[in-house]
Amino acid sequence: MSSDENTTLVVRYLKVALAAARSGDFTAADEIVAEDASFHDPGSFASSARSAHHRRWQALVAAFAELAFDVHDLIGAGDRVIARWSMRGIHGGEFAGFAPTGREVAMAGITIYRVEDGKIAEAWSSYDELGMLEQLGVVLQHDDGDDDDLDPDAEFGMVV
Repeated sequence: MSSDENTTLVVRYLKVALAAARSGDFTAADEIVAEDASFHDPGSFASSARSAHHRRWQALVAAFAELAFDVHDLIGAGDRVIARWSMRGIHGGEFAGFAPTGREVAMAGITIYRVEDGKIAEAWSSYDELGMLEQLGVVLQHDDGDDDDLDPDAEFGMVV
């Protein structure tokens, strides 16, 4: 497939994956993702199969009301497609073991997809999960008001 065809495939996947997670029916997504696909994710599934990746999508939908993804850039080169994206939602369900906070969160990330034989065969994602956990107030955040100050003796506190 050409770079343009691979990019079109990834765009199609991004559209159907969220809908599939909401409905619980991954048939359309499975037509786009190879059965033996591997997803490398800094989150819960460091390297996971397609079914585990489906569960990750479902966990996001369950944890964040009004979940939305925006794709800001797509770059196709050979069998790779790079997507720079952001997500946002309201924390209304358990996420990473944390009870719902009702807070609105946003997170940015980049995913590199590898396409083989007309299907997504592999993907590597990198995103700011720590920043999202800080927005939820479940991890410590530097709170001295001076972002340029990296004083190791500065006080830290929970953001609420």
